Amino acid sequence: MPYDLYHPLPRWEATPWTACSSSCGGGIQSRAVSCVEEDIQGHVTSVEEWKCMYTPKMPIVQPCNIFDCPKWLAQEWSPCTVTCGQGLRYRVVLCIDHRGMHTGGCSAKTKPHIKEECIIPTPCYKPREKLPVEAKLPWFKQAQELDEGAAVSEEPS
Repeated sequence: MPYDLYHPLPRWEATPWTACSSSCGGGIQSRAVSCVEEDIQGHVTSVEEWKCMYTPKMPIVQPCNIFDCPKWLAQEWSPCTVTCGQGLRYRVVLCIDHRGMHTGGCSAKTKPHIKEECIIPTPCYKPREKLPVEAKLPWFKQAQELDEGAAVSEEPS
């Protein structure tokens, strides 16, 4: 069908793409495509699709937002807050997008915890040991002897 200045060839015309069905992880967007004809006054009207078959029809669906969704990234745990017994340890947890940038959009339900208890097996104190009398400090033994001597001298003669 030759092009006529006063009667242009029918053509495919598309509406704008719809919003993507998903914000990440792959979605679909669509649009309407129809065959139209324009008269010499510039009025556009829809016509039968077979009139446009001389040229391929534009796609009506396409993939969108095919990048990965943001995910939580948990860094290493800190050392325990104590050197003996029970304490806490912490870590940084970030929401990272497909480019490795800190972002929002991660689900709070799947966020790894940032604090947990830790136990250091080292006891926090040494239990007092009962030392035999010979191992006690000399001043302790002298104090005992003085005490005994004082008790003896207080008796009436």
